[in-house]
Amino acid sequence: QQAERGEGLNEARAAWLDLLPRSFDTPLYWSDADLEATGYPPLIEAVAKQRALWSKHRAEVAASARAMGEQASGEAEAGVQPLCAPSGEELDWALS
Repeated sequence: QQAERGEGLNEARAAWLDLLPRSFDTPLYWSDADLEATGYPPLIEAVAKQRALWSKHRAEVAASARAMGEQASGEAEAGVQPLCAPSGEELDWALS
């Protein structure tokens, strides 16, 4: 995804990223209705736990990026590019 945004990845890394899946069809990404339709409580509970854990990770990454961005804001004049947190979608992709 970073290669698509043109963030200067080298060609080898961009080629490797192009090989990675762009979407997933695992229970984590199913709708709640589709999960319920399985009628399998252990799966429903496992997905709920994983979603909660990933939500916690998203919040932690966003807080870290904000803190690092605040620290770097004074350095921006020196040519340091400020950091930004990945979107929830990007983080989910990375964790998958």
